[in-house]
Amino acid sequence: MKCPDCGTENKKDSKFCAKCGKEFESIKSSWWSKLGSKSKIGLIGGACCIGIVLLIFITSMGTPDESTDYTGEVTGTYMTSAEIKEKAKEVSISELYSGSIAKGTPVKTKGYVVQSSSDSIRVCPIGSYDNDIMVEGAFDGIYENDEVIIYGIYSGSTTYITVTEAERTIPLISNAIVEKTGKRYSG
Repeated sequence: MKCPDCGTENKKDSKFCAKCGKEFESIKSSWWSKLGSKSKIGLIGGACCIGIVLLIFITSMGTPDESTDYTGEVTGTYMTSAEIKEKAKEVSISELYSGSIAKGTPVKTKGYVVQSSSDSIRVCPIGSYDNDIMVEGAFDGIYENDEVIIYGIYSGSTTYITVTEAERTIPLISNAIVEKTGKRYSG
């Protein structure tokens, strides 16, 4: 090893210059400089991957789950079925058409099923086939002509295509809990 101060050639593993006494420890090669370029690239890439994984993990821990709250907006809060039922304002289907109910309001209404599927039903007021509403949720065992009580979030309106291929815009209740009254409508 050559001394940077006096230029004297010293043994490879010397800690001090034999002539001037300069300490070599500070100029010895670091472990990083001993690595080849492929090893350095591998270490940098690995460190970046670990950093990205940690960043994703930390970010996901601080982010609330998305769900729909009582305002009908996607937020980090959640309203349970029990809370919807507890806070529901009793309204008629006609009131949902009137525009007097604020979007996001928990509501309770009654009607009979005119069309059903596993995730949505159309409901009309008892005694009428007019003013149907769309109700979204999970519905097992709910069938056409069942009289039902609906609890859910009034979410404004939705549009669907009728069997005659006409567009129809109707009120929408989402996050619905539907209970059968045990009666069937025979209208």
